[in-house]
Amino acid sequence: MKKKVILMTCVLAVVFVGAICLAKTGSGETASYTVEGDDFSAQVSGGKLILELPSNATTGYSWVIVEEPDIFTSDYDSYNESEGGEQLGSGGTTQFHIIALDEGSGTMVFQYRRNWEGGEVAGTYELTLDISRQRKTQLQIDSVSFERRDSGEDES
Repeated sequence: MKKKVILMTCVLAVVFVGAICLAKTGSGETASYTVEGDDFSAQVSGGKLILELPSNATTGYSWVIVEEPDIFTSDYDSYNESEGGEQLGSGGTTQFHIIALDEGSGTMVFQYRRNWEGGEVAGTYELTLDISRQRKTQLQIDSVSFERRDSGEDES
């Protein structure tokens, strides 16, 4: 009987420690930062990232990925109007869902541009991710950087 109690205590301890580890790796970290007066945010959960960029569809500008690395990709994006979005000129955000494909470091290039009138570019930005492999099969985004390129590089 004493051996069963000890065994059950050990099993419960292992299950409890395992649950804490899963919660820690599954919890999302949000980083907010400002680039040239604009606020951006990134929420990381394991090998996934939600990148939220300020947008204003009424201006004709939209976010476009112009270069993509081999180690991560965007599987979808969506535009979300801010509250009061029914007012002319009100902005919103574009949200990109990024997923890690392999370990390493890579850079994705975004442009905020009009796809008409000559494709005028308001800014070119770089998203850089460092990705590691956890437990052989799981990918983890370890660091996120989102920076504006020099204005001389905005020409398309």
